[in-house]
Amino acid sequence: MKKIGTAIIGIFVILLTLQAASAFAVKNPTFPSSNIQAGQQISGQLIIEFPSSGGLTFPMEDDLALFTDLTNPKWSAQIEVDGVTNPPMNLGRYPKIDGFYLSYPSKNTVKVIVGLEGQVPVDGVRPEISIVKIQQVDSSGTPRTTAGSQYFLNTTIIDTGDISTRVSRTESDLAGLSSTLDAQSALGVDVSAAKTKFNEAKAALDRAKSEIGSKNYQAATSSLNSAADLITQAGQELEKAMAKHDLDRAGQKVNEVGSLIDYFKTNRSMGSDARVVEIVSKYETASQLLSTARANFDRGEYSSARIGANQTSQKADEAYNLATSLRAEIGEGFSLGGMLPIVLGVVVVGVLIAVGYAVYRKKTKWDELG
Repeated sequence: MKKIGTAIIGIFVILLTLQAASAFAVKNPTFPSSNIQAGQQISGQLIIEFPSSGGLTFPMEDDLALFTDLTNPKWSAQIEVDGVTNPPMNLGRYPKIDGFYLSYPSKNTVKVIVGLEGQVPVDGVRPEISIVKIQQVDSSGTPRTTAGSQYFLNTTIIDTGDISTRVSRTESDLAGLSSTLDAQSALGVDVSAAKTKFNEAKAALDRAKSEIGSKNYQAATSSLNSAADLITQAGQELEKAMAKHDLDRAGQKVNEVGSLIDYFKTNRSMGSDARVVEIVSKYETASQLLSTARANFDRGEYSSARIGANQTSQKADEAYNLATSLRAEIGEGFSLGGMLPIVLGVVVVGVLIAVGYAVYRKKTKWDELG
């Protein structure tokens, strides 16, 4: 007998556990989910269904709590059992539906039709709100955490004032970027890639303006986000182009100094001259700076690459100024250069003629004496 009583108690505990774990499902919400503005009045409804679980449609000891972030909310609820709709329930600001009204044998079909209307908050501190939050809570009001015991319908509040501000800021950013592109293009920088991103950003801004005109604020926000991203990309492309331009110019200067050093060493045999040694030292420093700057460019570190390119140009300018001053000081001088083979040939021929003439004179002299 004792064993039978223990078994009955065990079954009762299991049933209570299963009942407490009962879940609900929300169907067909009609609340707006986009383009919601602060201060806007919205309304809608949804249907709560209770799949049979544990022998009952809903635990009798639990409640169904309804919440919203809307201001001045007005709730309505009607329970439908097997297709028969009961009279509307009287709900307050923070309504709860007692489990007693939802708990039926699992063979029954139970639904709750919930309606809500209210105003979107205008406090400006919550970019996202819960239009509807439904929780299954126990007798102490603690929310259940089992699967299917909670439902949230959230939305983002569109701030039209912020959108207008962003349009103005985007227009200003594009105007500034356009001026910079024109200025850099005049300096010889290839701004084609940056210009492409600029045009795409301008198209996104134009699209956002059109969407604002049709009050599609969510799409306008997305277009403004795209415009901001494209402006950032345009800036990155411009920085890359400017770095490449600076590196090319610095490389040209280094090559010019290298040509002057070759002149001093090859044409003037001044490789050991202290003045040339100083020029070579500055040239080697510039070459090393240029190599480092190019490595930074290859890694996408365009700002560092530009700094390195400018340092290279400064050092190359120092070497170039010394070299041009030295060349002016020593003058052009005489250089065999490419004429060396011809000159050597002339010298050889001259020597042969002189030797031949000497032999001829000597032979003639002996003939006169003989």
